[in-house]
Amino acid sequence: MIDGFEQRIYPIIRDKIFFSRISGHRAEVVEQLPETIVPGKVLFDGIMLYDGIEGIEDDIQQVVSVTKESVGRNMEDYYQENGAFNDDEEIFSCFIEALGNLMTPEEYANTSDAKISRNTAKYVNQRDEEIRKAVAELKNIKR
Repeated sequence: MIDGFEQRIYPIIRDKIFFSRISGHRAEVVEQLPETIVPGKVLFDGIMLYDGIEGIEDDIQQVVSVTKESVGRNMEDYYQENGAFNDDEEIFSCFIEALGNLMTPEEYANTSDAKISRNTAKYVNQRDEEIRKAVAELKNIKR
């Protein structure tokens, strides 16, 4: 992973919307997490999540956001797909650009839940189809 990861992404994510999959509450983006979970607060530093509603600490696998295309995304998948964990600076800059494609709270407030659900379902169906095709191709190669 790139050195100073959290510090480098904070300026981009500080005005984006994130939710805890644990409690369902919106996460406050912080530059640095406190020493311990703060009861009643959900905090996210770009890597770690402190869900003070449920009293649980976890990482990006328990964080979701919404893209500007109104697609709900799990952050672990989004980070992985966009090269967050690659040490190559060029790939990391693509990841930074992808973070800019996440909604702000204002954009989220102006988007209906129905639109997010519809677009997310379309995205999931498209990804499932791509996976099915890739598996079929692999099976054909092995024969």
